Amino acid sequence: WLKQMETEHGNLTAVLSWSLNKDAEEPDGKREELGLRLAVALWWFWHTLGSFMEGRMYLERAVSKRGSPTTTRLRARALNGAAGIAIPQGDYGAGKALLEQGLALYRELGDEEGIASALTDLGMAALWGQRDDIPVTAVMEELRELKPRLKNRNTLAYLLVLEGMIALSRGDVDHSVTLHEQSLKLFRETRNTPGIITCLGQLGGIVLRRGDYEGALPLLRETLRLGWESDYTVAVQTVLYFLACVAASREQPVRAARLWGAVEGMEEDYGVHVSPIALSQTDYEGRLAAARSQVDEEAWSGAWAEGKAMPLEQAVGYALSEEEERKPPTFVPVPEQQPPPDERAERLTLREQEVALLVGRGLTNRQIASELSISEHTVANHVRKILKKLGLRSRAQISSS
Repeated sequence: WLKQMETEHGNLTAVLSWSLNKDAEEPDGKREELGLRLAVALWWFWHTLGSFMEGRMYLERAVSKRGSPTTTRLRARALNGAAGIAIPQGDYGAGKALLEQGLALYRELGDEEGIASALTDLGMAALWGQRDDIPVTAVMEELRELKPRLKNRNTLAYLLVLEGMIALSRGDVDHSVTLHEQSLKLFRETRNTPGIITCLGQLGGIVLRRGDYEGALPLLRETLRLGWESDYTVAVQTVLYFLACVAASREQPVRAARLWGAVEGMEEDYGVHVSPIALSQTDYEGRLAAARSQVDEEAWSGAWAEGKAMPLEQAVGYALSEEEERKPPTFVPVPEQQPPPDERAERLTLREQEVALLVGRGLTNRQIASELSISEHTVANHVRKILKKLGLRSRAQISSS
């Protein structure tokens, strides 16, 4: 479905732009409702692929339109979706405000599943962002009252993740592991891949914080493989960060620098940030200082720059490899039988072909974004996909292909 959505990306954004055009509103509101429904349906697509700016823009435009009683639930879902994008961007204040607006609409509807989902997201935002302005105690009291009446297994699974995070923050590691394992079981039953990835990553992070670096590696690498196969940008960045922490703790400073450099590169390319709780609970500053002290400044800066410049696929391949202090491997997947260039190009969607042609003309991401009326982050995502599908390592190779 993600591949199909990518193929139709240009058509979908054209319909969104048309339906949410403020100068073309219709008296019956049908056009605005179509835009709202489509934005709600697309939010996970934007979140997964890291098209944060585009997704948040359309979701916020959708909820800014006049509402009606028939669209209240859709507006609540759109607000939650916009919050789900704002939080990985590091905009916790906006995420909190959006979630509270959505929660108010769910209360208006008397939708207990929606209320529980919004409260769970608020609790997670409080913990991830280490926010004191969200009353976690009050949130959990209401969730405990709602829990026996909840039917949706995904809602229950995410509530278990929240409970596990709270247990971990209180130092009850064993109980946290138990809660995450219960959540993982529910996510597997519902085949919720993002939920499975979230749970596995959380469990890997818990083992890391326990100081069991050898035990953390298999969990984190499995999470990274799943996240990469699913194009789950937020998960990929978080696990690269955790694996950098593991490398630093195993006295592999060059490897740690490369992986942290790759994390910074993703931050710039996608606008996604490692959560404050992950940084504090893994003692990022302490690990960074310790690793940096083990090599000279030139080697450290060079390794960091190498990681930051890696195409994401190469960074993932490096993180999954057993390489330690040697040069990062060239991670270029080669099909069993390399097809000729014109056949390889057929693998690209129409939008990717447009982007590839503009890259070949030497345009920057900003210029391509302007040319195609999409965000720079979306362009960066398309370029990454083009490199991945064609087995290339750089933009220059796109031109020669």
